[in-house]
Amino acid sequence: MLYMFHMRYLRLTAITPLFMTMLVLLTGAGTAFGFRNLTRQSLDPLPSWKDNAIKAQILTFLKNADNPTHPGFIPKEDRIAALDLDGTLIVEEPQLAQVAFALQQLRDQALKDPSLQEKQPWKAAMANDETYIRENQAEILIKAVEGMGLEEYRKNSEHFLRSQRHPRFGVAYKDTLYQPMLELVDTLREHGFMIYLVSGTQTEFIRALQSQKLHSIHPHEIIGSRVAIEFDSEGPTFIQGSYFREPDNWLTGKAENIRETLGKGPVFVAGNSMADYEMLIYADHSPYQSLCLVINHDDATREYAYPTEELLALAKNRGWSVVSIKNDWTSILGEQAPSTAAR
Repeated sequence: MLYMFHMRYLRLTAITPLFMTMLVLLTGAGTAFGFRNLTRQSLDPLPSWKDNAIKAQILTFLKNADNPTHPGFIPKEDRIAALDLDGTLIVEEPQLAQVAFALQQLRDQALKDPSLQEKQPWKAAMANDETYIRENQAEILIKAVEGMGLEEYRKNSEHFLRSQRHPRFGVAYKDTLYQPMLELVDTLREHGFMIYLVSGTQTEFIRALQSQKLHSIHPHEIIGSRVAIEFDSEGPTFIQGSYFREPDNWLTGKAENIRETLGKGPVFVAGNSMADYEMLIYADHSPYQSLCLVINHDDATREYAYPTEELLALAKNRGWSVVSIKNDWTSILGEQAPSTAAR
């Protein structure tokens, strides 16, 4: 009996330090959020961001949004983040993924119907006429999908995103999402934010990407440009039409579409072009403390360099935070592509 008691005592004393250590770790956070935060991001929620002022500003904003005693507290129902897609979440050079997909669709159509090969925009797609493509993107996007059912479009988009490779990075288009921004999306979600992708890219194309890579974003949290559709009860299916519904998100319209969809505005916005200016302004005038991030493409070695000087000047004037890809990100695509991939 004494021997059994002695052995139980030894096992207890061996286990107790480990148990106490775990207890301290769990209770040290002080709130229920401490349990939620014990994830892969516990030690560093933004590991692909350099430890500098920008990273600290983001984490402080999120910490304050969680704290009901802090002036920066934001009620959960108002924690709305609006993120641009192209150039903010995903590589947009040398060509938008949606445009690359539309050109492939046009080429496929022209191969099936040779009579199209001398007509625009099929002719430009076949010849890869960069000038025509650059100046007529709306026409290219519409002609690629006109008369096509949404389900077929979605299926074709998903196939393109997983099968076609980016010309510089050599990975599938679905894998050209910026690793630092994926970490930011996860961190926003951990802090109770609703995250909306607000983009000039067509909604259904974004949903094709979301289904493969952006699982923490829900299909209803996508506010993209919308091709007019018509319901065909014989299918039943939705058939895409010949024009974009207004307001679109190409140059203006993002703020209007956010308001129309949500009934209120964001408190966190990230964008990289003048097409994002209006939703940045919308967040800047929130009744809560807000955070506006402008992604600056200034790293020709690891990605591309094309700073949007007008937006950078406005960011400086309004006190928005500029994220330098060169100086603030330690990684571009994570381990999926070499950071020094050749052009």
